[in-house]
Amino acid sequence: MQKKTKRSIAAVILIVAVIGIAFAVWPKDFDAKAYVQAVLDLTFQEDVVQASAVIEGTSRVELREQYKNTIAQFVTDHITGGTDISAGRNEDFEKLAADIFRIMRYDVREAKKIHKDKYEVEVKIHPADVFEKFVEGVKQDSEELLKKAEAGEYAGTEAEINEQMQYEFVLHAYHLLESAYEDISYKEEEAVILSVERGEDKTFEINEEEFREFLIKIVGLGEIED
Repeated sequence: MQKKTKRSIAAVILIVAVIGIAFAVWPKDFDAKAYVQAVLDLTFQEDVVQASAVIEGTSRVELREQYKNTIAQFVTDHITGGTDISAGRNEDFEKLAADIFRIMRYDVREAKKIHKDKYEVEVKIHPADVFEKFVEGVKQDSEELLKKAEAGEYAGTEAEINEQMQYEFVLHAYHLLESAYEDISYKEEEAVILSVERGEDKTFEINEEEFREFLIKIVGLGEIED
């Protein structure tokens, strides 16, 4: 029973994953700096106005939907994945994640043209510590849940016990993330380079892997991965 209970808790502890976002723009009068600024402002600030002006072939409605999908995927990958969670609570997590995204600190600097098919854009960031604090809190909370289970503080069948533990985990996780958000601090400034490259379809877009790494770094998940 103990081993199975431990596995059930281990399954709901955060699994650090990555998400990617791809935006494309046609090369006519291409401004790599403005493009990166628009992508970041859309990703973190939900600024669909500037993005729609820079990223061709997309409407504001489509961009807003892309933003919502990005937040939802982030929550699934980094917070609620593997848990049985209500739609209402999931929405709470998505709103909180959006609030966290809005206070990320970044400053898009100059773009450097490497050749006709590639630019490098420097972005200065101050990584946040919100997810470091959150994950540390989750680990401690999981240990407490295990201790309660081992002490027989949950009653019922194995399935019922697991359900009780998951309910407590999700409830505590939200408050832990909210507390980490309210107590957020930022680290020293770092420079990140994002490559903007022309693909086979002749459109420019940010290198997908570099963008994933950027997102991981700015929200502080990189420290957890390391």
